[in-house]
Order: sequence, then structure tokens, then C-alpha cells
Amino acid sequence: MEDKLLDICGTTDRLALVLSGGSVRRYHQDGSVHPQSVSDHTWRALIILLHFWPEISRQVLLAMTYHDVAERYIGDIPATVKLNSPEISNTLNDMEVEFTQFLNLPMKRDLSPTDYHRLKCADYIELCITCRVQSGRRARQIYERGVDLVSKHLLNLPKEEHGPISEFMLLLKTDCWRS
Repeated sequence: MEDKLLDICGTTDRLALVLSGGSVRRYHQDGSVHPQSVSDHTWRALIILLHFWPEISRQVLLAMTYHDVAERYIGDIPATVKLNSPEISNTLNDMEVEFTQFLNLPMKRDLSPTDYHRLKCADYIELCITCRVQSGRRARQIYERGVDLVSKHLLNLPKEEHGPISEFMLLLKTDCWRS
């Protein structure tokens, strides 16, 4: 693993790798969506997580904090690539696990199923907010896919948690909400 990291990232220093993971640019492949750093996305996703689940565990907060750090190693691969190619998705997942384990970071897969779906809801709500306030066909497509993914993960949460998230997603759909 160390040789791979030196070749791809130029270092094997844990702190340097984790910190530089925050500077990876999201949406870099699409000029119609304003780029966003992993750090910006993660901070916003953490705030969303705490907004909807103020008593969320430290384990979930840490998993969210580090959830995209592996993009320093594998890059920000568009979700459509992963969805349309299970082979690529599996390879990227294996690489992410290898990187995350090497750095001894918390992993989403170690969360309870409920907490995993909470994390994913917050992650996709942040994506929806980011793309909703932008113009352009591609931003709209990403937003709509994000809405579908929030709905998918919401179905795996206790019913009493559905209301606030569903209400927010309806509000986000209107022009009444701005970040």
C-alpha cells in the first residue's frame, strides 16, 4: 500500500493524506456545476447530520468527517460511472477500503444500518442543496438523482424520522429555501 500511495499521492504520511483529502474537488468533470471541495461538502454534511439528528453518536460524526477522504487516493468518480459499471464500482470500493484501513479511519460499513442510512441521507441532502441552487441541466439532473437517493435511504430509517426530512426536501424543491 505504501508504494501505491507514494506513486499516486506522493506521501504516506497519515496526517498529510487526511488533510489533503479535503482539497479534492467535487463535480470537476462537469463545468455546469460549481466545483466544491471535499472539505466544504463534509462540513455542510456534518451540519445537516446534526440538524436532523442532534444526538447522533460520535462514531457517526467521525464516519461522516472522513467519509470522502479516500477520494485523495481514488479521485471523485461520478456516481453515474459507478452505477453503470459494477466492476468499476467494486474496484473503487476495494481501493477505498484499503486506503481507509491503511489510515485507520472510521468506516461507513462499521455503522449500524440505521446510522449508515442517516449518514447517507445527510450526504445526499447536502448534494441536493448544492445542486438545487445552481442553474443548468446537469445540476438539475444531479439534484433529481440526489432526491431519489435521499428517498431511498429515508425508507430505511424509523418512520418518526421521515417527517422532518420529507418536509425539508419539499421546501428545498421550492424557491423559498436558500442556503
